[in-house]
Amino acid sequence: MKDSFEPNENPMDTGIKGLDADDMYQNTPVFDVTDKEFYGNMRRDRNKLHFDTSDKPRQFIQQDITRKPFYTRFTDNKGQQNLSKIK
Repeated sequence: MKDSFEPNENPMDTGIKGLDADDMYQNTPVFDVTDKEFYGNMRRDRNKLHFDTSDKPRQFIQQDITRKPFYTRFTDNKGQQNLSKIK
């Protein structure tokens, strides 16, 4: 995405006890993931999301009973940040 934002130094509250987001974007939690997880979960018709190494998005999905949306973020080797909204 073209929207750029500065990462926040303080962890962000996700509304789930013991789980902080890596950043916030438009009042929605953002979690950093690997490139494999970012591009592997881009298909919108998936029934199940897969996060192998990133524990925060997995915990958010498991513990959030209201199914709030969140963003995943991948930063490539050039420093370009890519966001994808997960509903």
